[in-house]
Amino acid sequence: VKIKPVVEEENIKIFNAFNFVVLLFKKLFSFVFNKKTFNLVMSFLMIVSLAYVTIEKIDPEPAFAAGEFDCVDSNGRTYIFQSTWSGNTLTINRGVNNDSGNFVTNSSFQTFSSWSSTSNSNISEVNSLAITTDGEMFALLKENDNDVRFYKLNYNGSAEHISSISFPDGDNNAASNYEVDVSGTTYKYYIASKGFFNGNVRVIRIDGDGSYHMFEPNITGGSNGSNKAKDFAWVSNHPSGNDFVGYDSNGNDLLGAEITSHTGHGSNSEAMTINLSVLNGNIGSGIGSNSGAAMSLGNGDVYFLENSTGDLWLYDQSAGSLTETNDDFANSSNTDGAGCGIGLQGNDEFSPDIDL
Repeated sequence: VKIKPVVEEENIKIFNAFNFVVLLFKKLFSFVFNKKTFNLVMSFLMIVSLAYVTIEKIDPEPAFAAGEFDCVDSNGRTYIFQSTWSGNTLTINRGVNNDSGNFVTNSSFQTFSSWSSTSNSNISEVNSLAITTDGEMFALLKENDNDVRFYKLNYNGSAEHISSISFPDGDNNAASNYEVDVSGTTYKYYIASKGFFNGNVRVIRIDGDGSYHMFEPNITGGSNGSNKAKDFAWVSNHPSGNDFVGYDSNGNDLLGAEITSHTGHGSNSEAMTINLSVLNGNIGSGIGSNSGAAMSLGNGDVYFLENSTGDLWLYDQSAGSLTETNDDFANSSNTDGAGCGIGLQGNDEFSPDIDL
C-alpha cells in the first residue's frame, strides 16, 4: 500500500490554500493602506461623523403631550377649550387655528352630565376649567349650599370626583394650570380662585402617581385682585415675570400675577407666594362684556372670550397688546376656558435650531 504520496499531495493542497489566503490578505492590506484609498475612506468617515453631529444638534420637533385630551392637533397646533354650563350638563367646545390660519371649532366636542358623589338637583354649576400639558382636564363643581368638589374630566365623558381633596366652600369660578421644572423634575398644578385671585385661592399639585396635594398660597398685592375678571390663564414660556393674566372689562384692566416664591416642591410643606399687579389700566376697551374664559396658547399668548358675543381677543405679552380677532367660540354667560399652554399658533411652523 502506497500511503506517502497521498499524504504529500494533501499537504501540498493545504500549503497552496494557505499561500492563497496570505496573498489575498496582502493585497487587501495593500489596497486599504494605499494612500489614495486611505484618504478616501477617512474623508467618508469625516462626512458621516459631521452629518451625525449635525443631526444630533438639531433640536427635535417638540414632543407634545399625550393624555386624556389632546393638547395639539396632528400638525402640532394648539387646541383650546371652552366650557358652558346649562341644565346640569357641562359642554366642552374645542377650537384650533389650522394650517390655513382659520379658527376651526368642534362644538359639543364632549359633554358631562353625570356627576358622582352628588345629585344633579343639588348642583349650582360646574366651572373653573383647566387642563395640564398632559391633557388632564379638571373643574370645580359647586353645590347649592356652596360646597365645592374637585373633579377630573375624562376624555370618555365621565367625571371623576377626587375625594382626597377637600376644597373649601366658596364661589370659585376661575382656574388655570401651571407647571415648573426643578432640577429635572416637572411639577404640575391646578390653581383656582374667586375671579382673579380674589379669594378662596387654592393650589392643587397633580402628582404623577395619581395623588394630589392641596395648599393655600400667600397673596401679596391683594388689592389688585378682582372678582370681575372671571378667569385667568397661565402665560407659559412667558418673556417677563407674569405667570398668569386676567382681564377685568369693567375697568379695562389687564391684571398680572407673578409667583415670587415657591419652595418645598413635591412635599407636604410646599409653599407659594403670588404677587398681583395691574399690567395695563386702559386696554381692550372694545370688549363689551365680562370675559369669563381665558385660554393659554403658549409662548406668551392668551385668548380672552367676550361672553356676550363669543369673540376671542388675543393677548400677546411680548407686544403688550390685546386685540380682537376673527375667531369665535359660543357666547355664554356661564362659561370658562382652558388651554394646555403648548403647541403652535396661527401660521407658525416648526423651525429647528441648528447649533454646531
